[in-house]
Amino acid sequence: LKQSDVELSARGGAKRNADSGLAAVNQDFVSKLMQQLTCEEIVHLTEWESIARNPAPYKWVYPGLMERVAVGHIVTGFSQCQPAYVKMAINILKHVAVTPEVLVMQAVCQTLLGSVQASVDLLKQAEAMTSRPRGREPRDSSVMSSAWTNAPYSFLVDHTPAGDDGLLPGLCLYVEEWVARAAMPLFRDTVDTGRKVSLVKYFDDARVETLITVYDEKSDGITDSISSALSQIKSTVGKMGIGMASGKDTTVEGVPLLPERPMNNKAIMAGAAAAVGGGI
Repeated sequence: LKQSDVELSARGGAKRNADSGLAAVNQDFVSKLMQQLTCEEIVHLTEWESIARNPAPYKWVYPGLMERVAVGHIVTGFSQCQPAYVKMAINILKHVAVTPEVLVMQAVCQTLLGSVQASVDLLKQAEAMTSRPRGREPRDSSVMSSAWTNAPYSFLVDHTPAGDDGLLPGLCLYVEEWVARAAMPLFRDTVDTGRKVSLVKYFDDARVETLITVYDEKSDGITDSISSALSQIKSTVGKMGIGMASGKDTTVEGVPLLPERPMNNKAIMAGAAAAVGGGI
């Protein structure tokens, strides 16, 4: 796409370029595009954090897009054992309207960064919020599955053995189930890997431990002791053996699988990156 088309598209114009035959990018185009790209392609498509901070100039940002993008960052960070992507997801979600679904996403992020108490508090807020009247529902139903916001805190309690100190066993199980059943099926490159989800593998990765330790040092003690929580999580998931590698079904009821990708996906990726003003 020519630069003039890029600028026009970013402003939501509908003018068609005579040479390329491509229409300006709009919400419908981007919505369909998100269903074609892989998780990793979405993450690297453009500067999402910048767009989340100031979405007004980008008329193609449809309601629910940033939530889906945040989930893409979470899945990428988890599957590649790169907590930096999880941090990016948190930064994106800071600029999204608070809903129970968003609180659940934030809770998952906090767990993957070793912040246990923050995660528990967020799930408690999500459960309390579901009992109050809701405004306009989040728009991307495939991301915003209400199945994961129905009593998430109660799930922690119910799945933590009696007498156990804290809710960590239930929290670890909830996060693992959410990643496997709610998040990974959303993307073509991870839809078949949900059954292989394992918090044990994630937290045993040296890159995860190193980055989480760095984040802990930068917090200056403001948050709970992340390093201590990390040790507890690794101990808990090791004892429980809650990894999804057991092979149980990870199909998310009511969440549609994405349509077949076109063969020339590289061309779509390059054009999309130019259209939204980002780089690959």
